[in-house]
Amino acid sequence: MSARSQEQVAVEVLNHPQTYPALEAWPERELIFRIWRHPALDAYTSWLLRETNKTFYVRRLEWDRRFDCRCPQQEPTIYGSESILPTERAILLLDKLRTISLTPFVSTPSIGIDGVIYGVETKGFYLKTKLSWWCSPPESWNELATWFNEAVELFNSILPDGAARMPY
Repeated sequence: MSARSQEQVAVEVLNHPQTYPALEAWPERELIFRIWRHPALDAYTSWLLRETNKTFYVRRLEWDRRFDCRCPQQEPTIYGSESILPTERAILLLDKLRTISLTPFVSTPSIGIDGVIYGVETKGFYLKTKLSWWCSPPESWNELATWFNEAVELFNSILPDGAARMPY
């Protein structure tokens, strides 16, 4: 492996699921949003929503850090899966996201151990948004956190358990 750590390589792949080498590349212009969850003591996961020809697709990438920590010099083992998302469910999810109102710049405590980092990133040509929080979101972000959990539940209910693996 190069000078970059296994975690740096894995996070880079998870940050760009549209170019995951074990699955077909997705064009940037079709991407809608990406969400992610990075727990301190479990697998890192990233989900990406895409629309092409009025069909919605979701892709999930997962890096099993517990497995890879036994061999930190090897390439990270990342699993990917994707599926069609029913149009009505995708539109409902997008409508909910687009109506969320929050205060983006809030003061938060900066001390903690372990926990989970959550994030939401919208994709677009002229306007992009990227928000993340550690463990519990600021109070004004609770609606976003609830939406996040609903999105993860929906995506995981549709995606297959089997996955394409990288390296392959």
